[in-house]
Amino acid sequence: KNGNLHTKITNLFPPPGTFKLRKQIFSESIKFIIVRHPFERLVSAYRDKLAGFSRNSHYLDMRKHIIQKYRKRSKDKSAIPTFRESVDFVLDELKKMEAGVSKVMIDGHFMPYSRRCVPCAINYDVIIKFESLEADSQYLIDQCGLGDRLSVAHENPAPTGVRTEQGQKNKSKNVKKEILTR
Repeated sequence: KNGNLHTKITNLFPPPGTFKLRKQIFSESIKFIIVRHPFERLVSAYRDKLAGFSRNSHYLDMRKHIIQKYRKRSKDKSAIPTFRESVDFVLDELKKMEAGVSKVMIDGHFMPYSRRCVPCAINYDVIIKFESLEADSQYLIDQCGLGDRLSVAHENPAPTGVRTEQGQKNKSKNVKKEILTR
């Protein structure tokens, strides 16, 4: 409602300008990462970016591309790609990335954490799980000694809560095994 959170955070906390400064900040800071179960992330990204009411032109173009390339039933006239079509698309995009193609259509919502923030390269002090976001965030606030200045407020909750269990059950019947074996 008040602008893009990713842009706000980047503007408020730009990356350190030099390697020396980055190293100093990392040594003096509590490092944390927020993670989510990979399948939960995939279902959530599908629901929010591809099957939801997005007006973002990038996701609208992505929908069209998925339908043009992955739709097998010509009778299906829906403007929303199916979960299966979307998963096939994401897997192909990830293959392109692995092959070194620099321009892909997927963004960070669909990429594995290892492609976004190199989690093995940083020794995190706290790992926050999205499924227990409020409690884990409160733990981080307490560890930082910021309890008197910060409180936990989840401002963008999904209508079904932090877990996408029902969506996962409905969408995963024929897809989950294939994803796990690729």
